[in-house]
Amino acid sequence: MTISGSYTRYTVPSPNATPGSIVAGPDGALWFTELFGNSIGRITTNGIVTEYPVPTLNSEPNGIAVGTDGALWFTEFTGNQIGRITTAGVVTEYPVPSVPQQPDYPNTITTGADGSLWFDGYGKVGQVVFPTATMTVTPESASYHTELAFTGSGFAPNETIRIWESGLGSSILVRGTADASGNFTATARAPSSVYGPRLFLGKGAASYRLGAAGFNATPRLVISPSEGSAGSTALAAGYGFGSLEQVKIYWDNPKQYLGTVTADLDGSFSGTTGLAFTVPAGVAPGSNTVGALGQTTQAKGRGGFNVE
Repeated sequence: MTISGSYTRYTVPSPNATPGSIVAGPDGALWFTELFGNSIGRITTNGIVTEYPVPTLNSEPNGIAVGTDGALWFTEFTGNQIGRITTAGVVTEYPVPSVPQQPDYPNTITTGADGSLWFDGYGKVGQVVFPTATMTVTPESASYHTELAFTGSGFAPNETIRIWESGLGSSILVRGTADASGNFTATARAPSSVYGPRLFLGKGAASYRLGAAGFNATPRLVISPSEGSAGSTALAAGYGFGSLEQVKIYWDNPKQYLGTVTADLDGSFSGTTGLAFTVPAGVAPGSNTVGALGQTTQAKGRGGFNVE
């Protein structure tokens, strides 16, 4: 369409392709998504259309944006992935780190002022980062409050590296200092995280180099107090469950339902949002188990209680 309001229509070659979003590409052409055509389209200002299939079938590519690397980045709504296509038509796909029971359904995407790509999904906002340094965490899978060891390389000599609890700019989990070779180590307790895969991000204060460490958050149930008599009361607190999911709490032996709570955005419930329960009458003295089951993710947590 011209600015005077006249327009010309160009037919997309694939039938029922359902063009979605469109953006001006770095090559002077326009790039668009084909929601049901499962392709990325390119159209010149002369109306010549080229289509590039997305490798994952029925992924429903939707939003599209130009990245700082000169490639086009797009969302795959039902594929639960972020795709990248070069101006030569080479496609690479990156899975969004969410559990299968709670896919993020990435929808629209844009380049932020920080150079990262930002996208929206099912009740979440996601960030695509471009690491320029190396960072790992040990163990790679653990529950809330487990001690974690971070190691990194490729940072500037003697600079401070800040590692955030969640995304860039959130509360700082721990700081480390690089040595003369740009390597660092730091330890911290695992923060409350939603069940499943996530990233820890570390950034150099002087070089702005960015490291990303993959981590898998597992559930944990904490009973307080951890001992008492039958008929006494206790509080069940949980960490590492699904965001906003309902969690059912059970006494393990004999099996008895204690109640249901709703986790917060971080997959946690504690304090006033935890479950206050009465220790069942007639349970065996000694070590007993209390279990928790997330109703969406099926995440399972266990806590101990000693009956006096």
